Amino acid sequence: MNKAIIAIGLGLALSVAAFAQQNSAKEQLVGAWTLVAVTSEMDDGQKGEPFGPSPKGVMIFSEDGHFSLFQSRAEIPKIAAAPTRTSPPFPIRKERLLC
Repeated sequence: MNKAIIAIGLGLALSVAAFAQQNSAKEQLVGAWTLVAVTSEMDDGQKGEPFGPSPKGVMIFSEDGHFSLFQSRAEIPKIAAAPTRTSPPFPIRKERLLC
């Protein structure tokens, strides 16, 4: 009987301690997250992937409530560089950035 009471008491104490250590949703979100997928749904029910099937990106949440988000398509073309003597003072970009 005493062993059962001790076991129950110990179980309750451990569960209360574990419950007290749980972080809030805000604390669980703090940190850097890797983008896995981006999907959108139109008013008519059509679904799409605006950044393609395997987008690249990261989202960072700070403790004070700020966040930073970067997301892009995986297949962005690389820009070919001209020799430095003939290149303009600024890079010429041919792709369009969608924000």
